[in-house]
Amino acid sequence: MARTKIDFHQSRQDAAAALSSLREVGLNPGDIGGAWRVGEDSLDAVDDASTNGRGQLIDVEEIGLIRFSGWLADAAQEAAAHDPAAPLSAIFDDLTDDAELQRVRDTLASGGGIVGVRARDTFKPEPG
Repeated sequence: MARTKIDFHQSRQDAAAALSSLREVGLNPGDIGGAWRVGEDSLDAVDDASTNGRGQLIDVEEIGLIRFSGWLADAAQEAAAHDPAAPLSAIFDDLTDDAELQRVRDTLASGGGIVGVRARDTFKPEPG
C-alpha cells in the first residue's frame, strides 16, 4: 500500500529544486513527482531540468497548461486519455481530500508548484 505526501511551494522554481533534492538523496524516481503551471515566458530550463526529460503537459480546466513530472505525469496522462480536458480531480483521483485538492488548485493557479512523494509499506528492515 502506498501513501502520498504532497508539499506545496510558492514558485515552480522551488518545486523543481525540491524534486532535484529528493533525487539527490536517493529517493526512487518512480516515487516522486511534481506539477506546476508552465510560465507565460516559455517552456524554460527549470521545467526541462527538473523532469529528467519525463514530463507531461496537460491543459487543466480553469488553470492552464500544467507540467507534470514523475509518477504525477503518469497519472496526468492516464486522466487525459479518458478526458482531454482532464479536471484536476481526475488527475489526483484518491490522492487528496477536497480541501487538499482545492489547495493544489490554488497553488498551481497562483504560479506555485507541488511535489508528491509516495511512501510504500513494502520496506522491511534487515533482522538485527
